[in-house]
Amino acid sequence: MPRLKADASTGSIARVLPPRGLLDLVRGVVQEGGSLWVQVTGISMNPVIRDGDSVLLAGLARGPRRGDVVFLDVGGCPLLHRVTRAESGQIVTRGDAARTDDAPVLPEACVAHALAARRGGVTVALTPTLRFGVKALLWFVAWRIRLHVPPPMAPRVQPLSRAITPALS
Repeated sequence: MPRLKADASTGSIARVLPPRGLLDLVRGVVQEGGSLWVQVTGISMNPVIRDGDSVLLAGLARGPRRGDVVFLDVGGCPLLHRVTRAESGQIVTRGDAARTDDAPVLPEACVAHALAARRGGVTVALTPTLRFGVKALLWFVAWRIRLHVPPPMAPRVQPLSRAITPALS
């Protein structure tokens, strides 16, 4: 029997599903053109997505590209990781906290695209969009600066990113 828990922030009931049930639910919702918030477990996507955060999953409007966060079906196990390469009919992903890439998968393994992450009352866009407001877009920009600045420039640029982040809280 699935466990239920109340989400105090929304007053809704959350259901804990087995892996196959979660994959089937997400696949069904996105195939009908919908989207849904799913609570994340695990630390592989730290620091952007942490254990207990929620992510908004929606259908793929296009093929996965480098930098996208995708929800995958890997042998019946759900996986939420960032695309590092998409080439030769295969997609390679990696958790933000990992040092090595995952095994390549076929594009059919991509069930959904993660559009945003929510921690507490803060929503962070995972793609460059205004769908969640200017604040969520600025969070996205601050994280991209922090994660992708070349090492020689880091001492000058990362303090700017860190200064932006508290102002958004």
